[in-house]
Amino acid sequence: MKKFLIILCLSFLCTHAYSNLTQENLQKSLLNIQTSQENEKKPKIFQFFVKERVLKNLNFNIQGITVVSQNEPDTRPGFAPDWGTEIFESMVFENIQFEDCNFQWINFTNAHFKNVKFIRCNFQYVAFDQASFNHVVFEESNLSDAIFYKADLKQVLFSKNLGLYTSFMQANLENVSFVENNLEGSNFHLATGHNTNFPSNTNPHKKPFILVSWNDQAPGVAGVKALKRIQELGGIPLKFHYKDPEIDSKKLQEEVKTIFKNIEKNSLISIPKQILDFAVKGSFPEIEKIKKKAHQFVSATSGVYFPGGRDIQPYFYGQETHSHTMTTEDIRRDVFEFAILDELDRSDRPFLGVCRGIQIANIWYGGTLNQFVEGHHFVLQEYHLAEAINENQTNSVVANIFHHTKEKFIGYSHHFQTIGQVGQKLTVTARSDDQTIKAMEMLNRTFFVLIQWHPEYQGDLSTPQAILLNEKISQTNIEIYKKFIEASLQKDEL
Repeated sequence: MKKFLIILCLSFLCTHAYSNLTQENLQKSLLNIQTSQENEKKPKIFQFFVKERVLKNLNFNIQGITVVSQNEPDTRPGFAPDWGTEIFESMVFENIQFEDCNFQWINFTNAHFKNVKFIRCNFQYVAFDQASFNHVVFEESNLSDAIFYKADLKQVLFSKNLGLYTSFMQANLENVSFVENNLEGSNFHLATGHNTNFPSNTNPHKKPFILVSWNDQAPGVAGVKALKRIQELGGIPLKFHYKDPEIDSKKLQEEVKTIFKNIEKNSLISIPKQILDFAVKGSFPEIEKIKKKAHQFVSATSGVYFPGGRDIQPYFYGQETHSHTMTTEDIRRDVFEFAILDELDRSDRPFLGVCRGIQIANIWYGGTLNQFVEGHHFVLQEYHLAEAINENQTNSVVANIFHHTKEKFIGYSHHFQTIGQVGQKLTVTARSDDQTIKAMEMLNRTFFVLIQWHPEYQGDLSTPQAILLNEKISQTNIEIYKKFIEASLQKDEL
């Protein structure tokens, strides 16, 4: 009945002749939208610029207008992801039908869709964060890796779509129907529903959910590559958007600065842990929201993965900012990841931290960073076991992997910061030839592995340079992810 009502309310669209809008004219219309936004006129209605009711065979993924290309130069391996511009943010789409259109990587944050039908469209990697949908149909479309984070869906039909790893995290679904879709690997974490038939086959083989630190609108290069490795190996990514709009970035920064003035800088307890602990004593609502969310996220997952990214604020490890350090004033990611590490200390779920991931964990346990070191950016390197570790040490993941590597272990690094003072409880397990720390582990935990190089590049065949790199790095790089997924699956079965 719901399916019939939704189709009925959209049937008027089908009475219109197909649009004669060409790709060239679409691009002109989008340029008009872009120009209007630059002049601060802020258009809100899509139909102000595109009059047609039915749009067919159009590509909305246009570099420099709707998406930004982050493709790396030919001298570097692999393609980085595109991501959507702000052109469609808060845009209103009403009484329109799209057929065979490509929206890959588009950003529809806070957009509004009413009486809209999508037929055989591509929405892979689209961000629908906090978007609203009223009387909308998705039919025979590709929704794989799309994100409906905190979206509001009312009277929506999903029919015969491919939706692998689609995220409906914290979405509100009212009178939503799912009919004959393939939604394997999708998640409805903290979603709410009324008169909605939530799919029961999203995780049919009981694969482990892996919590992944993520930016919905602008995912990082290494993060996307790692996501593919996790999916290929049987894990289901549960991406938490660390730029959560529920968290006020400026207020969070003020709270952290207030607490920072009242903690012991030379304590054996790390600065981030003191900040989170101190927040219990007073009214610090933004930190409390983050701590609550971190608990919800970790409780719902089998393992946690932190990819690379921007530099961490140096005051979290007691240093002034170096001129080469690339931080951001938005510290939501820093505090979110500290809060998740705090939860992991109590739950012992498997954890894998890569590049920035090793650095944030080292800081959490009281360690420091060298803020600028040359010679480790976009280079192949040989790594060897640290002096205190031997190949027969069975509780070291890195030692076991190196032991089964037939030749020298070669990895790929691109970082300017390195581990300085080692945090408490952490054991150095691998170094490069110049003695830079490249791997650490917490050997008494189920799986707690920190890697400074990028093992996710193993298996990337997207460009000739990526293929060449793949031939040079050790094929056992992928074993790091395999063992992480295996440990997460075992933890899930306990």
